[in-house]
Amino acid sequence: YDGRSRAFIDHFVPPENLGGAPQFLVFGPDGHLYVVVPSRNAVRRFNGVTGVFIDDFVTDTPTAAFNSGLTFGPDGNLYVGVGNGVNRYNGRTGAFLDAFVPQGSGGLSVAVGMVFGPDGDFYVANAATGDAASILRYDGTTGEFIDAFVPATDPHLTGPRTLQFKSTIKMCHHSSRNPERQRTISIGYLSASDHLAHGDAVGPCRE
Repeated sequence: YDGRSRAFIDHFVPPENLGGAPQFLVFGPDGHLYVVVPSRNAVRRFNGVTGVFIDDFVTDTPTAAFNSGLTFGPDGNLYVGVGNGVNRYNGRTGAFLDAFVPQGSGGLSVAVGMVFGPDGDFYVANAATGDAASILRYDGTTGEFIDAFVPATDPHLTGPRTLQFKSTIKMCHHSSRNPERQRTISIGYLSASDHLAHGDAVGPCRE
């Protein structure tokens, strides 16, 4: 779709080339498009400019079948939700590396949306329903379970499918030496609370 007018342009990847219902998708470091197609139990790769099918980039799922979530990590490798865990694959060859998050670690039930946070940790939307729905956090290097970042007891969370961090935020920064002096700065979103504690305000400064 056109990014401004929202008008339909074309089928970037025609249905017949997908080979099944697409789930999550992401553009990789190489500029190509990666799509999880659970019915084929594969992560399919398409040319990032033309949409032409390249290959089944990942088909090796030694721990469980693919769900839907995937993301590329800071290390350039591909992380894919499989059953109630997350596998890691070589970002260049698609070869299986390891079960980054072992099956069921931290109470993970259905691994779908996933992202590396600004703090370097790994967050997974646990798409289970009812008492198990949660956002789980893991060490971004080892995959070790840290905590339920948004616990299943949160009444506002019901079967999360995806998640995203806002990477930066504009703040009106006040000088500690001269509170009347102010300027607009852009900082990491997770640092905003520290600035608020020192008297800064969310949003750009007003003239």
